[in-house]
Amino acid sequence: MEKDKARCHYLANKLENVMVLNGDGSNVGLLTEEDMDEMDAFVTATGYDEENLLLALMAKTHGIEDVISKVSHDSYTDLISKLGIDVVLNPLDISCSTILRLIRGAKKVISSVLLQGQAELMEVYAQEGMGMINIPLKNMKLPDYIIIAAIHRGMDTIIPDGNTKIKPGDRVTIVCMISNIGYVEKLFKPNIRLNILK
Repeated sequence: MEKDKARCHYLANKLENVMVLNGDGSNVGLLTEEDMDEMDAFVTATGYDEENLLLALMAKTHGIEDVISKVSHDSYTDLISKLGIDVVLNPLDISCSTILRLIRGAKKVISSVLLQGQAELMEVYAQEGMGMINIPLKNMKLPDYIIIAAIHRGMDTIIPDGNTKIKPGDRVTIVCMISNIGYVEKLFKPNIRLNILK
């Protein structure tokens, strides 16, 4: 739902298989008309944190299972946990994370999204010389706070098990605690000496 009619036309032309409605997303009557009770997920992304939180609360009271809300202020952290919102995206945290990663020179990271401010979902491009290449996952003895969720190899998506090996060129989706990102970056840091020898 988008209030700006011109923006609606733009989104309708750019997004495939998406219905774009011209209207106020905070209008409860309009949401009810659009069968809010039948929705599987609800995302609130207005320009106001308070409005996003109220809409998220309303979605939860309507029994919507997955509710995602854009909230920029850390001061709402306690309130968010009490409201039971499933995922909160903080644009400031996402921007800072991306900038810091660029400063550190970690060009291997294709994208990153903060989840609830506690964990990070990242996609890493696997290269020759990385410590995780061609080793069964069960032999890596990864700590509990790191989950290798998926491996994208060409057109295939692999849900890994203990015998799966990461190969050069794979895109690896990883979930880890924010406080332990440094450990993940070490795992995916290329061995410079190995690269020189090759």
